[in-house]
Amino acid sequence: MAAVEAGTGLMDASQVRKYSEVRKGYTRFSEGDVLFAKITPCMENGKIAIAKGLTNGSGCGSTEFHVVRASDALSNEYLAYFLLREEFRKEAQRNMAGTAGQLRVPPGFLSDAIFPLPPFPEQRRIVAEIEKQFTRLDASVAALRRTQANLKRYRASVLRAACSGELVPTEAELARAEAREYEPADVLLERILAERRSRWQTQEKRRGKYKEPAAPDTSDLPPLPEGWGWATLAQLGEVRLGRQRSPKRATGPNMRPYMRAANVTWDGLDLSDVKEMDFTSAEYETYGLLTGDILLSEASGTADEVGKPAVWNSEVDGCCFQNTLIRVRVASDVIPYLFYHLLSDARSGALGRAARGVGIHHLGAQRAETWVVGIPPLADQRRIVAEVERRLSVIQQAAAAVEASLQRAERLRQSILKRAFAGQLVPQDPDDEPASVLLERIRAQREAEQAAASASKKQPSRRRRVQKVPPQLALEEASA
Repeated sequence: MAAVEAGTGLMDASQVRKYSEVRKGYTRFSEGDVLFAKITPCMENGKIAIAKGLTNGSGCGSTEFHVVRASDALSNEYLAYFLLREEFRKEAQRNMAGTAGQLRVPPGFLSDAIFPLPPFPEQRRIVAEIEKQFTRLDASVAALRRTQANLKRYRASVLRAACSGELVPTEAELARAEAREYEPADVLLERILAERRSRWQTQEKRRGKYKEPAAPDTSDLPPLPEGWGWATLAQLGEVRLGRQRSPKRATGPNMRPYMRAANVTWDGLDLSDVKEMDFTSAEYETYGLLTGDILLSEASGTADEVGKPAVWNSEVDGCCFQNTLIRVRVASDVIPYLFYHLLSDARSGALGRAARGVGIHHLGAQRAETWVVGIPPLADQRRIVAEVERRLSVIQQAAAAVEASLQRAERLRQSILKRAFAGQLVPQDPDDEPASVLLERIRAQREAEQAAASASKKQPSRRRRVQKVPPQLALEEASA
């Protein structure tokens, strides 16, 4: 199924295997056949293609394909473009049968489908015009895809420059030019640590001795701009893994909404599906979310999704968080810059590479606590955040414009197909043999073939009949 492009009619036939390996358990097809994905959502996505370039003229594929072989009256390309129409696929979707997630288009829907059949020469002209217009459209779509990729790379470069001190002039440079003093990052970090120590000492239920967060080992870290410093997330604030979800807590007297990894996206929080479970009052004190908390995706089936961050702005009252998320609670001044730093680390795959696990990649609270970030002075942070937000806003607007153009291109593609099968794409030629004549000739040919086949079945075999001799008689004849 992956070898068939969605919505283009193209397929990749480069994979070759021995026939003995695929002769059973696969759908067989031949050069020129049209493959039609019958299962959801592949059918709705337009997984329809003409089998071209097959080694030895034949192929095998997923059993989730219907194979349609055109008669002499029909162009394979004309048939494939007809099936690619969104209108036809919507009708096929309405006729699907099966259970949810396993819905399929029955073969009878395809065999009974009625469509306009022009003369064969006109079919070729229609196909040629479709392909000419699609070639231009595909070139435009390819250019838009390249723009999308460039915007993605530019976004990454903006975040990378923000975290390395290359995006805006540093506070050290400005202070030197203006002959003034400034607060370096190490002083900022000392103030944050002192505030955390003071809050712990004023807690009523504190236990044991206060444990100072360990400083990072900077021996293998690259140099930072003047006035910047390295710090771990544990030094900047509290890092905590969420509460584990239990079926026993699906109901209870203290039901509260909670965030999970599915709610954190690259574009922020998705609150369309917020779950609830029971949290006691003590648990709410531990796992309740406050404005400014940074949530990190703790685990994912793919490493490049680990560490995906979002900032909580109290969108849902009384909300907690599950153990598929890690909460980072830091000083309010540091939140905006730290979010973009973690976003850069997640986008680049650095957080994913730090994760561990087989199948599911886990970051873990302990690894998150020791994660090292470069911290600039507060004045630098404010300028960096302002510039990052300005540039990301421009990128977002450009990306939205590109996406709108891609959607218009798809609508144009469907418009071309609609005109083609309404007889409005190419002019008709009165000299073309009518399709009715062609169909009548094919019908007569088939009837003749069926009659010949029926006659051959009734005709007695010409093979010499050998009379069987009883064994006893055969022995008597032999002795005589």
